[in-house]
Amino acid sequence: MKEYFSNLFRYNLWANTQVMKVLLKQQLIPEKSLLWMSHIIAAEIIWFSRISEQDIESIDLWTTVPVDELKPLQEKFDALYISYTDRKVDFDGEVSYKNTLGISHKSKIFDILIHVANHGTYHRGQIAANLKANDIQPISTDFIFWKRETLMN
Repeated sequence: MKEYFSNLFRYNLWANTQVMKVLLKQQLIPEKSLLWMSHIIAAEIIWFSRISEQDIESIDLWTTVPVDELKPLQEKFDALYISYTDRKVDFDGEVSYKNTLGISHKSKIFDILIHVANHGTYHRGQIAANLKANDIQPISTDFIFWKRETLMN
């Protein structure tokens, strides 16, 4: 299971980095694309705070963060997920937390990690469609492209 999550979050880092590269190249970033990327990172921060049981200051889930401020957050939290999954032993453990509405929940760590990765994939797809609608060529962030690139290096 450790290898699975290690791969998943290395892919997540790569995919987020690909999107950030496209956004950073734009003189005018489509608003929705930047909002969705901000949302991805905000969710990563919130979920990491929960699974690591640390009180980490986050950004609002639906606040647009300027791309130059978002990039270091993306790099930091994607790296934290990789470090976490590389050293984690018990992915079956549960964590108790309150959601953004203040409702208490308990979830298994492996479920949270799968959610975080899938959540990012979902919104990166929205970003790709939004970039294309704004005549900006998105970069494919499909898992298999990352895997092929990894195998070639």
